[in-house]
Amino acid sequence: MFSRYQLIKLASVLLSLSVLSLSSQAAASDQNETQKTSCFKTDGMSQAAEKAYKECFKAYSERDENAPKICLKSSEKHQDPRVYYLLARIESEGIHKMPNQGKYIDLMKKSAESSYPPADEALAEIILDNYIQQFPHNKATGEQGLFYLNRAAACGNEKALYILAEMKLHDDYDELVPYDIGKGNREMLDLLEKGNDHVRLYAAKWLLEKKDIIDKISAQLEERKNSMGIDAVFLSHIINEYQKDHDYPVNLMEAAAQKSGLKQAYLNLFEFYRHNDDISSKLRGLMFAEAYRVCRGIPPSGEQKDEIKIMIEKTGEKIVNDALDSGRQTAVNVGCN
Repeated sequence: MFSRYQLIKLASVLLSLSVLSLSSQAAASDQNETQKTSCFKTDGMSQAAEKAYKECFKAYSERDENAPKICLKSSEKHQDPRVYYLLARIESEGIHKMPNQGKYIDLMKKSAESSYPPADEALAEIILDNYIQQFPHNKATGEQGLFYLNRAAACGNEKALYILAEMKLHDDYDELVPYDIGKGNREMLDLLEKGNDHVRLYAAKWLLEKKDIIDKISAQLEERKNSMGIDAVFLSHIINEYQKDHDYPVNLMEAAAQKSGLKQAYLNLFEFYRHNDDISSKLRGLMFAEAYRVCRGIPPSGEQKDEIKIMIEKTGEKIVNDALDSGRQTAVNVGCN
């Protein structure tokens, strides 16, 4: 996958108003207009198109060397936005070919033409990253990103819903989405309770980063609530859960990894488990490291190689290989998001 810097750099060139062909009037459409957009549905797909999509998805998931060819053939015949999306992922991840950032963005745009929520969300992220990097901010660029993000969220895309809520917690986007800590916290808590895995991962990372000062933060939140009326219900909730059970963050990450196949969850779990002393935790860490490696299409990291060597010495080669096989199967069966 491309680095954030690479995507931002490309976005500044490729995602201009003319490239996106999105008028300022469309970009400025409000939430009500977005809600009118019909979400992509598979109801009208022929059996042949559905079969071709499944073949493409299988090839992509298994990192088949023929995945680019299989998916391209399907896209040419059926014009399926899901296939265009997978082709974009193939281009970005460089599956058995050199990554091509220009094609990645073009294919995402093609997929988004049919209001396919994952493509809308992916385009929104690129555009909003570009918006943040610009100084002064270009509001028209931000509104393009917000248009796609709102459209994805209106169709129930979990990541888009999370980003819209999280944006309210920071003043970086105040020109687009009003800075409102209270509202952002309420939306984040609602999404957490509905099982949104992106919010789960956000909560887990936040807790692990702040674990040494949790009590101090809890006191500050209570003071802010009493003095300013700002109730950070989401942060208060996850702090309370952590104080009751210190395994709460890792349980959240496990859920995000096992249900949605979030690559960042795989990586975070490896980092968490590798610092544990017990053998079973370290093996589980290797499993998630392998899932992350397969998803990224990269060779084992130095840390992973070191852990593999240590664990082979402690448990034997077969047990370690079983853990690695399990990681590869997780990447294929659960996915890479």
